[in-house]
Amino acid sequence: MKKYPDNQKASVLILTLFIVFFLSSIALSISHATRIKTKIISRHIQNQAALKIAESAVFLALAELKADKKDNNYDCFDDRWYEKFHNANKVKDFKFKNSVGEEIGEYRIDIQDEAARMNINTASSDLIENLIYQVSKKDNSKTVQAIKEYRESLRPKKIIRSVYELLKIKAMDKTIFWGEDTNANDFLDKGEDDQADSLPEDNGNGRLEYGVKDFFTVFTDGKINLNTASEKILLSIPGMTEQGAKTIVNIRENQPFQDEKVLEAMPFLSKQANQFIIRWGTVNSDLFRVIVMARVNQANNYKQIIAIADRSYDPIKIIYWREN
Repeated sequence: MKKYPDNQKASVLILTLFIVFFLSSIALSISHATRIKTKIISRHIQNQAALKIAESAVFLALAELKADKKDNNYDCFDDRWYEKFHNANKVKDFKFKNSVGEEIGEYRIDIQDEAARMNINTASSDLIENLIYQVSKKDNSKTVQAIKEYRESLRPKKIIRSVYELLKIKAMDKTIFWGEDTNANDFLDKGEDDQADSLPEDNGNGRLEYGVKDFFTVFTDGKINLNTASEKILLSIPGMTEQGAKTIVNIRENQPFQDEKVLEAMPFLSKQANQFIIRWGTVNSDLFRVIVMARVNQANNYKQIIAIADRSYDPIKIIYWREN
């Protein structure tokens, strides 16, 4: 039998170990890559399934908006488009079932009256300044002037096409713009109520603090629904006092306004506030913001759709659609 020197045996052993190590590394890399690819595929499938649930939820919301239009000629928080999807002013969670009744996911639907917001294109500089102050409680005269100049620069029509265009303005404070709802889902998430342990900055008061983006719109004709406008919007009206805004909110909680003209004779409103309401006040809307969050069972990530629906059309027309 041929004998090999010890150093040659050692070299063969080292080479063999190296080959084994090399092949093991390749196997591990392939295994790791396969696991990653499997996770990516699985997540993609989950996202697509969540998207289908979200799309179904949007059309469910549209059906409710269509049915509600037949109920009365004014829009308020007593309407089915609001009451069906909210409980104690919080968005409800619904289970999504397949054709055989198995629960395969969940969704949330939030419908908002777009006329509860102020149109950034039709609002005067005073209105914009008043509203931003109500949101931030700070002097934002420089920001308001920058918005005015930005609108003037948009020739020939001078139209801001998205509220998010305001982020192009250097003077716009991003914290004031976003508020605590940086993912725009209108829902208080864990990271939005931990007192700045993570972004965004928040006060940890258990309430979602809204930003400028949540009070402005570009879709309406400028009319503001007195039944759905927030107290901050009402306080932005020229000549409106805190007592006047609170009185409007208290009155509509007991009996929604069926006609904006009923406010004309209200003694708690100044002449200036009355004039604004006569010109820009309304009690109905055909434009609604539909915010849907959906996910499949066992998944951590939600799929979000934000749509603006115009129910003056038959069938209802979607004029804006965004998926996150």
